[in-house]
Amino acid sequence: MSYVLIPAVPGMLAPDTADAVMVSGLPWLLDCLPPGDDQAYARMMLAVWRQALDVIVVEQDTVPPPGALFGMDRCEAPWCAVPHAVGGAPSLDTLGCTKICAEIMRAHPDLARVALGGFRLGEPLVHWRRVAPRLCTALSTAGYNCHPHRGQTVHLNPLYRKAEV
Repeated sequence: MSYVLIPAVPGMLAPDTADAVMVSGLPWLLDCLPPGDDQAYARMMLAVWRQALDVIVVEQDTVPPPGALFGMDRCEAPWCAVPHAVGGAPSLDTLGCTKICAEIMRAHPDLARVALGGFRLGEPLVHWRRVAPRLCTALSTAGYNCHPHRGQTVHLNPLYRKAEV
């Protein structure tokens, strides 16, 4: 069984996001990211990678469609996502509502460190805006294809609301 990880800056977790996760019935964890710490998201994903557990990331401003988390938990694909509106169109190259299985983390234990920084001594971690694109690119480069689930998330960030279908 997957667990749902909600990375959120204190005070920024959307009630609709929390409700959607609770309704799923899956175990969940809220990871509070310090405000103003641009590398906190990268550190969180590195910790997730070290744990090597099946995880579904649902970002603080993302509402999955009904039943999506249940479907993702039961999906056999090692990497899957519900399309997420970013930059004007639905995309799978985000962590808005994405599952990454432990099998990937065990098969590629250094993938996240290489993608997100900190692999070489003194190398800085990437800014939070670069975590999803860098990690998704690394997964693709390693030979994985993101399996799309039906529907689309509701992205509550006002910068992206107009991009929803």
